[in-house]
Amino acid sequence: LRDGQCSVSPLLTINSLTDRALVSLLQEALPAITAVHSLQQFLELVSTSSQPRTVEAYSSGLEAVLHQFSGFLASLEGEVASQQATSSLLSVLARLRPWLAMIVHLASLHTAATGHFATSENWYKAVRILSVLYNALSTVTLQAMLPCVLDIFLR
Repeated sequence: LRDGQCSVSPLLTINSLTDRALVSLLQEALPAITAVHSLQQFLELVSTSSQPRTVEAYSSGLEAVLHQFSGFLASLEGEVASQQATSSLLSVLARLRPWLAMIVHLASLHTAATGHFATSENWYKAVRILSVLYNALSTVTLQAMLPCVLDIFLR
């Protein structure tokens, strides 16, 4: 992690891939990894400070999505580790893509919802979060995001 962005370490190698091929494969996941890190930082900030109930509910929704993502990753890891079916890097990446897109989109909504968060009054924080979530519900472009954003909005 450098300047808030994740990057591929040159020390990471897989014998069957060239360095460029490995970097190319991992580049697809880096935005989501950075997004998860950013969301976790926000959750840590909220948990260590007094916030309005709307912000607490919003962070609870974010936490639920990250928990679901973690569960998916654990399940995928179990399938790959069991070696009961052949898994290639491309097939694993294909299974990850919907989640990666959803996490990046969620982080984008989060950035819009929490803009100037540190300097805003509590009422403004709540209104901003609800406004961004409502707009996201009415203009959702990624169908998988609809249940996720709806759950966060209804908390």
